[in-house]
Amino acid sequence: MIIIKAGKRHGRRIINHFYFYVCGSRTQVQLLLRHVSIFRKEK
Repeated sequence: MIIIKAGKRHGRRIINHFYFYVCGSRTQVQLLLRHVSIFRKEK
């Protein structure tokens, strides 16, 4: 119950951080895609 209450209180803050990372600069997204592609190639 405490976790649910905290989630409701900080729900907007978590969503804002999520959108900030998702809608970040395209260069960051490209770097992340490069790291993911390299990680998949290693496997």
